[in-house]
Amino acid sequence: MRGLLLVAAASGAAFGSITPTPIGDLGAPVELSAGGGALVTASHYWSAGGGAVSTDGFAATRLSADGSTAVGTLSNAPGRWTPAVGFHPLPAAPGYVLSAPRGVSADGSVVLVTANDGSGGRAALYSTGEGTLHVTPAINHPLTSIRPVGLDLSADGTTIGASGLAASNVSNLAQYRYTQAGGWAEGSVIGSSAGGNLGPGTMADSGAAFATNGRSNFGYDGCVLLSRPGAGDVEIFGQNPMEIGAIAIYGVSLGGDRVAGFSDCVECALRTQWVWSAGSGETEAFAFLAGNGADFSGWSNLSLSAMAPNGVTFAGTGTLAGSRQTWIVTIPAPGAFALLAAAGLAVRRRR
Repeated sequence: MRGLLLVAAASGAAFGSITPTPIGDLGAPVELSAGGGALVTASHYWSAGGGAVSTDGFAATRLSADGSTAVGTLSNAPGRWTPAVGFHPLPAAPGYVLSAPRGVSADGSVVLVTANDGSGGRAALYSTGEGTLHVTPAINHPLTSIRPVGLDLSADGTTIGASGLAASNVSNLAQYRYTQAGGWAEGSVIGSSAGGNLGPGTMADSGAAFATNGRSNFGYDGCVLLSRPGAGDVEIFGQNPMEIGAIAIYGVSLGGDRVAGFSDCVECALRTQWVWSAGSGETEAFAFLAGNGADFSGWSNLSLSAMAPNGVTFAGTGTLAGSRQTWIVTIPAPGAFALLAAAGLAVRRRR
C-alpha cells in the first residue's frame, strides 16, 4: 500500500491533482458533516451550497452528520443552532447544570450533554422531539460510582460512548457504552490510568466503532484504542510514557478503517498530525494527503483539525497568498488514487 501511494504522489500531476478549496478565514474546523458538505468552526457555519455565515457568538462544539444542526453554547447556555433560525437554547433542567453539548445525533434531534447535580456530572440526553432530559446513572464501579468522561453519541441517538476507570481493573481505562434499555456496559480496556477523552465524530450509527484516547494523571501514557465492528480492537498507539504526552482524535470513519488526530512528543516537543488507515498504519497527515493526490502548493502554516465520517474529506487551516484561510479537500476513496496511478503507468508502458 505504501509503495502504491508513493507512485500516486509522484504521478499526481499527470492525472490531475486535487486542489484544496479555501473557504475564508473562518478559524479551525470543529467538525465536518458525514459527507463533508458542511462544517462548523467556533464562529462560523459553512456549507458547499450556501457558503459561510457567522453564528453570531454561538460557539459550536459538534455538528450533526446531515449538516443541518450545530450544537454548542451561546453566553454559556447550551443549545442548538440552525442556519434558518439561529440559536435554540436547551430547556432548563431543574436541579441540574448542563454542560456544553458533547454529541448530537445525525439529524440533530438528540443532544448529549453532562448534567451536574452537585455530586458530579452524569451523561444526559435531551430529545428535542419529546422535550425531555434523560439523565443516566453513574457507571457501576466496584469502588465508587464514577462519572463517565470523553462522551460521544451514536448517529442514531441511541448509544452513548464514554471512557472511565475499568470496573474489571481499577488501574486501567475502559470504554463504556450506554443504552436506556441496557444501562452502562464495560467494553474494551486500555492499559492506562485515570483519564481519557473521546474525540469528535468517533461513533458509527450503531455505536459499534469508536476510538478512545487515554492519559495518566502524570500527563503521559498516551494511547489510542479503536474498537471496530466485526474487526476487533486496534491499538493505534500503545503506552509510551517517555514520548507520547497528549493525543487528540480529529475523526473516525464510520467503518472504523481510518482515524485522524495528533500526538505530542514530550521529550522532543514535537506535535505530529497523523492519519491511521487499516492495513497501512499511521502516516504524517500531509504526507498522507499528498500521497492521495492533494496538492497544497502555495500553502504554508498548514494544520489539520477535522476528518469527516466518510473518511475522505479533511479540513483545517493554513496561509495562502498571505491570507489565513480555512481549507477543505476530498481525496479519492481508499485505494482509488493508487489504482489510477497504476493504470496510468500501464498506459505509458503501452505507448
